[in-house]
Amino acid sequence: VSSDKHGAESTDKPFNITVSVGSDAATSVDITWTTNVSSRGSYVQYVKKTSNQEAKPDFNKTECTIYEGYMKEADLLFPISGQEYEQFPEMAASKMVIHRCFITNLEADTSYWYRVGDKNSGLWSEVNTFTTAYSSEDMSDEGFDFLLFTDSQGFIYSDMEVWKKVLKT
Repeated sequence: VSSDKHGAESTDKPFNITVSVGSDAATSVDITWTTNVSSRGSYVQYVKKTSNQEAKPDFNKTECTIYEGYMKEADLLFPISGQEYEQFPEMAASKMVIHRCFITNLEADTSYWYRVGDKNSGLWSEVNTFTTAYSSEDMSDEGFDFLLFTDSQGFIYSDMEVWKKVLKT
């Protein structure tokens, strides 16, 4: 959702949110995100989407499922303020918290609204969506194609330009 630490630190909101398939792509997802150290809770709230035209739910008023994950502190490197888009910025370590939550027992081929954050402090991400894969029974004999790529491990803007070219290719 957001890969930029700038601004996230001042609001204490989650950033670097990633959703990946879980142990079964049809029924589980793994969600990881980062916060500054003041955010201690690791929670995901989610609710099934009913249509593609529906508006984002207000999780403060919507009945939803909530999962609790775990967290660990880490020193992450970020460009120093003002140098986020420099080709070779100075880097500084910032103490951050990495959160992770494994959600299981989802329905196959279903879209969900979700947000991540800390239910105790009320600091939440924006509301986004994920969709689970088809169940194996619903797959055709041909199966399916997919593209897998991993973290670029880039730290600076020029690394991301190279990564962009790789993805386009």
